[in-house]
Amino acid sequence: MAITLGGISLPDVVIENEFSQRQVRAVVEFSLGGSPLIWEDNYYGKDITLVGADDFAWIDRSTLQQLFAIAGVPNAFYTLDYEGELYSVRFKHEMPPVISATPIVPRPNHDSGDYYNNLEIRLMEIEPESISISISQSSSSESESKSSESSSSESSQSSSSSSESVSKSSSSESSVSVSSQSSESSESSFPITTTTTTTTTSTTTTGT
Repeated sequence: MAITLGGISLPDVVIENEFSQRQVRAVVEFSLGGSPLIWEDNYYGKDITLVGADDFAWIDRSTLQQLFAIAGVPNAFYTLDYEGELYSVRFKHEMPPVISATPIVPRPNHDSGDYYNNLEIRLMEIEPESISISISQSSSSESESKSSESSSSESSQSSSSSSESVSKSSSSESSVSVSSQSSESSESSFPITTTTTTTTTSTTTTGT
């Protein structure tokens, strides 16, 4: 049966450690009386690594380029159809390289028909609903953060303008005060001198 990833046909790769993956997540706690309290749910996030080898699952360069193209899209998830079993997956970018292969005949002038072996594709199974919600919440948080930063910047500019106005006003008042003091000081340094002139009148009396 066919194996496809995002609609791209793959060679006969195998799932590495297919039967050693975690399928159920569980948390166990104990009550005060000693009884176990158990929570279980489906486990999403298990690794799906598709591999080839020297002697099987050869892939041509053209198909490899198509895989690299879809692997270069961030926040994207695809359907892996592995012989009739469907998985919703994403490329595991936190563990690069997500795609690797070795050319069978290394040469500088590559052709679209050149073959590669030792193919490895690193994927992670996901739950589409939770991933889409997570991405949406992340985008919303970024928008809120940008809005908050913008408001903070405007508030800061407003406060700065107010501070400048108050500073200018204070500076002006201080200047007026200094002028007044300077004027008063100037007046006190030049005292007004009042001169009183006394006129003495002499009266001559002639005796008869």
